[in-house]
Amino acid sequence: MARVREHKERPDALEQLRQSINSSNVFLEKSKEYLIKPKPKEPKVEKVIEPVVETAGEEKEGTDEKAKETAEEKPKVPKAKIVDEEGLFKEKELDSLKKKIAEVEKWRDEKLAEQEKTPLAEMPKLTVSMIKSKIQDLDSEVQFLIQKARMLKAEKEREKRKLEAEEKKAEEERLKK
Repeated sequence: MARVREHKERPDALEQLRQSINSSNVFLEKSKEYLIKPKPKEPKVEKVIEPVVETAGEEKEGTDEKAKETAEEKPKVPKAKIVDEEGLFKEKELDSLKKKIAEVEKWRDEKLAEQEKTPLAEMPKLTVSMIKSKIQDLDSEVQFLIQKARMLKAEKEREKRKLEAEEKKAEEERLKK
């Protein structure tokens, strides 16, 4: 009885697997547009440490002023620009999805070949539960990436709103003065 049920339900399960693989491939291709670009490595700048010579407490004030000046000289990159330039996915994550898709396709092809060789009187080598398990594995990988993208997008929105609020507050402060 189980063999008959497996034989009847297998084509539908295989169709679901095919659709899952197809949608995962489409997601993979679309998500390549949102790939995080590798950051160019900045050349290391070694700090030159000047010897501190203290004489009668006058030098301490001078070094504090120098520290303030160097802090002000550093170019500040607005956070809003950084947020917009970043992608959502790392190349490693997309590669793992690509490997998972290839693994599932290879598994499906091997199991179909085994099933073709198996006589109908024997228990099937490719069961509906095995197919559904593979569908679930593939979908969980895609859902992980989708959830990650949602979280990053929400985080970027919060940052953007925070920056806008800070800019508005700074503008109001400037207008009051």
